[in-house]
Amino acid sequence: MHIFAFADSHGANEINERLKEVISEDMADVIVCAGDYTHFAHRPQDLYNLLEEAKVPVIYVFGNHEHDVKSCHINCGTDVDKQVVIINEVAYCGLSGHDLFNQSRQWRMVEVFDYFKKKLSSLSYKKLVFVTHEPPSSWRWPDNEDKYAGCPAIDTFIKEVSVDLVICGHLHVDEAAETIIDGHTRVINPSPRGTFIDI
Repeated sequence: MHIFAFADSHGANEINERLKEVISEDMADVIVCAGDYTHFAHRPQDLYNLLEEAKVPVIYVFGNHEHDVKSCHINCGTDVDKQVVIINEVAYCGLSGHDLFNQSRQWRMVEVFDYFKKKLSSLSYKKLVFVTHEPPSSWRWPDNEDKYAGCPAIDTFIKEVSVDLVICGHLHVDEAAETIIDGHTRVINPSPRGTFIDI
């Protein structure tokens, strides 16, 4: 499966130009957005219009800029926050990040991860993709390889269910950045410009 993923575009024209090419030339099997596609919930209508032209599934989660969740839905896409969706034997599940700074977030995450573990154990799939705005704590980014940032609870979850690919955002990078966790799980921040990922 050929995924085109992006995060933290904040309605910028750069991702729109890239998406035009991806969509018009049928370059992806799935389009994935790991949040912060708006600027403080300001609707990026050009982005929405482009995604509506896509002939492939669009998967997304909210970022912390999508705090007004009612107005930020991508109508042509599937919000995988607290959901599992299977496309061509690849399971996608997700965790939004609009409440990153909420004190009760840890409780919510434990409940969501418990649900995912039960749900995934009853499903048949070949690969598992976890889409999250907040990165796992073991993710590294260029020039900061010795620093930890992100959420330890996400690390625990992706190890327990053996996630194949994590697509995350929040910590802005200029180019797509990838880390391998436990020799198995690829963690990719695709950058605002986006990147292609094969799984």
